[in-house]
Amino acid sequence: MDDLFATTTRYRALANPTVMDNILRAVGALHDTATLTSTTAPDHRLPLVATRDIAAAAHLLLDRTWSGFAETPLLGPEDLSGNDMAAVLSDVLADLLGRPVRYTQTDPEVGIDRIIWSTDYRFLHLDGTQEFLSGLDLSHGEREQITHGNAARLLGL
Repeated sequence: MDDLFATTTRYRALANPTVMDNILRAVGALHDTATLTSTTAPDHRLPLVATRDIAAAAHLLLDRTWSGFAETPLLGPEDLSGNDMAAVLSDVLADLLGRPVRYTQTDPEVGIDRIIWSTDYRFLHLDGTQEFLSGLDLSHGEREQITHGNAARLLGL
């Protein structure tokens, strides 16, 4: 696919690692328990980037004078582990929480009740979806959960 893009069109993409701002999803748990959780090992460092840095680099995508084929990696100043992030949050939130934030690794095993089949492209026809789902080693009930039951439960439908 890369060869096709390189020969037929100008192409530039911003290659984003984990978005640092996603930590805001944990604000409730941080406030209630001063705990940051993830399935990643506590000392495993990962590249992070802030959304403001993505926005600052987006001008590269708007430059009509550029031609070629490239991916531009966006990386923060340093890779951080869960323990590193907990330490930073402890410093920033010390007055609010009154206690340090700790990082806890959660069990990475995901059950059938935590999987939803979906797409970001609502107008895209997904050829082969039924064949793909039919080829999985799932019972009829499990397939029903993945394709709509879990979403209905999650959204209260």
